[in-house]
Amino acid sequence: MNDFKKLAILIAGAFVPAFLCFTQLAQGAVPVEDERPAAIASILETYEPWWQDLKEEPVARKARLLLLATAQVEAVDHMTCAGKWEGTDCVKKFDADPLELYALLLTAGWWETRYNSRIHAGNCGEDECDGGRARGVYQVHLNGTYPEEIWYHAEGDDFDSTLNATEAAAYSLSSAWKACKKRAGTKGVWAAYGRGACYRSYPGMVSRHRWSRRQLRALRKVMPGAKRKAFAHEYTIKASKGVVAGTSGQRDTVFWVIARPCSDEWLQILLDEHGASMRELSFVEAQCFKHHANSPPLTVTIDGF
Repeated sequence: MNDFKKLAILIAGAFVPAFLCFTQLAQGAVPVEDERPAAIASILETYEPWWQDLKEEPVARKARLLLLATAQVEAVDHMTCAGKWEGTDCVKKFDADPLELYALLLTAGWWETRYNSRIHAGNCGEDECDGGRARGVYQVHLNGTYPEEIWYHAEGDDFDSTLNATEAAAYSLSSAWKACKKRAGTKGVWAAYGRGACYRSYPGMVSRHRWSRRQLRALRKVMPGAKRKAFAHEYTIKASKGVVAGTSGQRDTVFWVIARPCSDEWLQILLDEHGASMRELSFVEAQCFKHHANSPPLTVTIDGF
């Protein structure tokens, strides 16, 4: 090997690593701080504390909510095979928008325990936590949707225990979503999470459904990279078969919203935005969609929520 070739090899050996490092920097390959836990925590901080937590030190509460938020991020990444799970042999358990799963987790923790610090620490009273059958702020039962060892290590406010409780809830909610979302909507997901069947309603189920829709809208405002959905589509109004009482006391025909083109999911989002179901007149009246049965279909444009 002549001197020129030796010199070329030495130069390449010094230059190539520097070039690769510069390329990684240019492509954003260098890890950056994950902003998602802080975004989730900002939502948790808006929740009114359980009365027993009113004396919780503000700094301690802020740290605990950030820990809960970090656990939610890791659990959602696991269910969606994102983050550190991307590119591994991870099997996706939740195949919809990850923000939907975040909204479900936020709602489950609020409605089950109000994120009570005592329950979070695993100190349940005699009449709490379903007699020991429910664990963590999400009050998850052993239900066959996740590895049992997670549940047995889900009590405590340290990070590992909190993550186990969150993953158990994420597994359960993902399973409920897969089984019920297409058949019974988000209400069905809550029915399955609370009662094990898509159509088995219970007191508070609808409230959980509506609360989760509000959390979804909040998430779209604060989560990095998330975009709030905007709609600008034409909807055709057609008369339904039934009639209900109008606000004037007279019986008015109710018109259903038939979207062309629009998926059922988008239509449900529209209805959720107004906190009403397709069978409630309040949605129709709120948008001034009442129309005479003998008139031709009325086409309107709903623009940007």
